[in-house]
Amino acid sequence: MQVEEFELPRVGLTRSEFVARCRRGFAKPSPAEPLQWMTEHVRFPQTWEAKQFDLSKMPHVRGFIERFWLDPTKRKANLPWSVRSGKTTTLLAVMCYVAEQCPAPMGVLFPDRGILQAALTEHIYPMLERTRPIQKQLLPRHKRNQKAIVLRDCRVRLANAGTLSDSSGWP
Repeated sequence: MQVEEFELPRVGLTRSEFVARCRRGFAKPSPAEPLQWMTEHVRFPQTWEAKQFDLSKMPHVRGFIERFWLDPTKRKANLPWSVRSGKTTTLLAVMCYVAEQCPAPMGVLFPDRGILQAALTEHIYPMLERTRPIQKQLLPRHKRNQKAIVLRDCRVRLANAGTLSDSSGWP
């Protein structure tokens, strides 16, 4: 059966072009380049020294992201970097990228409850609130909890190793 082509006057496209554009509209866009996305979008709170994610100040981060994080065969990373070398910043930037570009469940494990509380109030939520694409996904402050960061398309589970009940049940 031959379908004859005709122009759709309101759209200015032939029928097959119109159908192809409609199908592409529902296709999932490919994620942006992570390092470029992070430098463009990840911002830090006003109280921090740096105001945005900058690879020129932390060149070692590029190697970690390219060689470890972008490799799907790697499942775990230990960063034995010195103090103030970008460990938390890098992991939070990766978390923001995943939440916005390729949503997936994530988890963060802290040594104890005190460090978890401090990290949430001083690092994690302030950075998420300053990163515009993520800021739109956050719940209002009064709806946030201490067990997970709930975003529009994914969730970041928070636990501490201080008690067995907090870290049990992780898939």
